[in-house]
Amino acid sequence: MVLRQADSHLHRAADLSVIQFVVLSGLSSKGGSMTATEIARLTGTGPNNITMVLSRMRRKGLITTNRSRPDRRFLRVQLTDEGKAVLSGAMTAAWEFVNATMDSLTETDMTSMEKVLATIGRNVKKSDESSGRRSPTYHPPPSPKRRQF
Repeated sequence: MVLRQADSHLHRAADLSVIQFVVLSGLSSKGGSMTATEIARLTGTGPNNITMVLSRMRRKGLITTNRSRPDRRFLRVQLTDEGKAVLSGAMTAAWEFVNATMDSLTETDMTSMEKVLATIGRNVKKSDESSGRRSPTYHPPPSPKRRQF
């Protein structure tokens, strides 16, 4: 339910889906360039789905894609100036959504939630390690108004 609301909020504010927002944020945090495989891992998305997401983003002018010269199997994805501008507006909208969603939580609630989410994160990582999968490594930028989760 929260993800659906976040997706709706981002669509209205920046014409982005949550996954597109994560892709732009990930690219920005990695210096503006990643491979499609890295992006798929970051978003927890399969190769076919991430190809469709990247195609839509390329048509919007948010990213460019190029095949790697040494190994044509790798698709290099780069953030465009338009993508940076859209991300800037989307980041503001995302933090507005987070702040509105978390507004009524007390410090005690926040501390409890942080502990629960940290435990869940450790469990997911442990599960991924035992199955040989790699966990996504996306870390959102800190909020300008609230403490980082």
